[in-house]
Amino acid sequence: MKKLFSLIPGLVLGIALSAQAPLPTSYDFTGFAGQATLPNGWTTNCTGTFTYAVGQVGVAGKIDQEAEFVQIQTADPMGTVTYYLKGWIGGGPTSWTGTFKVQESVDGTAWTDLASYTTLNIGSYDQYNVSPDGASRYVRFYFENKETGCNVGVDEVSVTLGELIGSEINLTQGAETIFSNGSASPVASPVGIPVNFDLTVENLGSTEDLQVTDISFSGPAAVDYAATAPAVPFTVGTQSAQAVTITFAPSAVGTREAVMTITNTDSNEGAYVINLSAVGGDFATEPVNQATGLTFTNVKSFRITGELAAAGDVDGYLVLRKTGSAVTDIPVDGLSYGKGDPIGASKVFYNGPASAFTINEVQENANYHFAVFAFNGSGSVTNYLQAAPLTANVTSAANNPGTLYAGINTSVSSFVNDLHAVVNPHTAIFYGNYDETMVRHFEGRDTLDGQRVITCVYSGEEFVYTEPFNWDYFSREHTFCHAWMPTNPADNPEKPEYNDQHHLFPTQFPDANQVRLDWPLGEVVTVVSTYLDSKFGLNAAGKTVFEPRDAQKGDAVRAIMYMTVAYNTVSGNNWHVPNTGNKIQDQNILRKWHYQDPPSGYEKARNEFLDSLQGNRNPFVDHPEYACFIDFWTMEYISGATAPCASTNVGIAEVTDAEMVLFPNPSNGTFSMVIKNGTPEMAVAVYDLSGKKVYGQQVSAGGTTVTTLNLENLASGAYIIRVNGDAMQFQSKLMVQH
Repeated sequence: MKKLFSLIPGLVLGIALSAQAPLPTSYDFTGFAGQATLPNGWTTNCTGTFTYAVGQVGVAGKIDQEAEFVQIQTADPMGTVTYYLKGWIGGGPTSWTGTFKVQESVDGTAWTDLASYTTLNIGSYDQYNVSPDGASRYVRFYFENKETGCNVGVDEVSVTLGELIGSEINLTQGAETIFSNGSASPVASPVGIPVNFDLTVENLGSTEDLQVTDISFSGPAAVDYAATAPAVPFTVGTQSAQAVTITFAPSAVGTREAVMTITNTDSNEGAYVINLSAVGGDFATEPVNQATGLTFTNVKSFRITGELAAAGDVDGYLVLRKTGSAVTDIPVDGLSYGKGDPIGASKVFYNGPASAFTINEVQENANYHFAVFAFNGSGSVTNYLQAAPLTANVTSAANNPGTLYAGINTSVSSFVNDLHAVVNPHTAIFYGNYDETMVRHFEGRDTLDGQRVITCVYSGEEFVYTEPFNWDYFSREHTFCHAWMPTNPADNPEKPEYNDQHHLFPTQFPDANQVRLDWPLGEVVTVVSTYLDSKFGLNAAGKTVFEPRDAQKGDAVRAIMYMTVAYNTVSGNNWHVPNTGNKIQDQNILRKWHYQDPPSGYEKARNEFLDSLQGNRNPFVDHPEYACFIDFWTMEYISGATAPCASTNVGIAEVTDAEMVLFPNPSNGTFSMVIKNGTPEMAVAVYDLSGKKVYGQQVSAGGTTVTTLNLENLASGAYIIRVNGDAMQFQSKLMVQH
């Protein structure tokens, strides 16, 4: 956990980065999530989804809106600019059209074309090279004219250093360039004990030697610094370098600040200024004041923006979060925490200098508490103001469909068509962008050591990864199976139903996704295989089914229901859950799980987030009762249905074979049991997992039978229930949870 302080990728910064890019410079768009994650000197106005999952190497930058750009500003002339481009298409076009340009500028205002593309290869990335003019200090990749369905992938951009005439000073510390008015990395030493650190003066010029005539120090702790080698003045030859030793001898504890000025013969940087901030003793100077206020804006069910009222002259802020109760944990001096690190029962949600930050990992209508600690220094000299941190709390927004369903009436025969019109039209998002939309901005969560974690929805497996996320081990599971779609194959070219993120979930591939394949969902009685909390095998009727973990059952059902309503009748296709063959999807299971696992705060937040991406919602999350009025085998309206239908025979009476449904399951011991097409006399028996019979009763009825089982005297755990009648038998699993 002890590591150097750095800006955390993905944050909304309250300050602008305006530094110039040192040359050579390059970027591969790994981790690209907007302005804050670009290298120094790189800027963008891109919004939304920032990368494609497939690039020339790794991921690629995504430029998908007219007038969007990625721009580079340099202090020195550029040599060769190398880059890869690919045309991306979707939603209709079969080839790429539009106008995409690479441009140069002297001042960042007036632009000249270096290259213009009206066609791009859609099959692979092609490499290109351009050479800006010696006077240009800007280059940008600019989408001038967008045609519908046509976007651009940009990857592996590199810029070399051009020829420098005369002498040209540059300063480095290790591998890092320090521009004039920039800052050197800090050092620390006990009071009275000197410590040395090296800076390197480079002459990038090709025709004249660089003369360094003076190195001086000013500022509040100037007496603590001295340039001890080499003696000044000294000369740096063309395209050569000279190490300069700076001695720091602290005369007091805490942060010791000064300004170093290197006077030299560079024609435009004759006074090269560097800010110095070292530490006397163990820690930087403790801040005097905490931030004075934390307000919350853009409060949604899935994301919130926090805005700080600054404390004054401090290096940064550490923000801790805890759900449901106040933060009482305190950071330790000398430790620099990363986003996702735990401190006691709290979690670090931001560490940096910005006045605004994004709060992710949010669920609907949940209360979050924050504590903000001002700090100075970095790494092992970090000093937190631990007393009286700024505290605040906020409740995320509730599910808010607005008036979307105002025209929906479950009492009219047009209900199914009316619901179809509510979720259409909507925006299709590329299947390959799921990692940049759902994984990066919703499903992924920050954890230790700068890593992230994602959960397999079927099995519950927690997968820890370092960005960028890749799909080697996980997959994007089509909950409404691709094989079930009447448009199958729908992936080449990609169709909206294949891409629809309402039914795509992150799933461990070899042991969960590959086991489920296109089998229907159901309750496994005879287990063939398990993987953590998922099961595969036979249901009580001897049919092959896949059973996800309990927390995903309702989510999966509502995703399936959504797909049938969203795409039925589109292009004349009839959508429904499988109702023939050996892979029939039992509607009783759908409705049972729908009510047994109602929409959670996570699922409601996910619905809101997807609305922000696709422009539509899953109506069965917003209105669970809608599920009772649709026959998902035929997509016909069910007249006279009542809700909740998990406790009635509406929808259950549609099946022709004998069926048994138990609900709620798990329960505290009181279960309702519905048997369809039962016999006049049936024996009910409950067994524990050792095979011992722990309960029994007779049921006298036929046709549709509804009865209550009172098992409150049984201990919490799993049981098997068997119902035997004349030439019929049911078997299922009961879960008692007190």
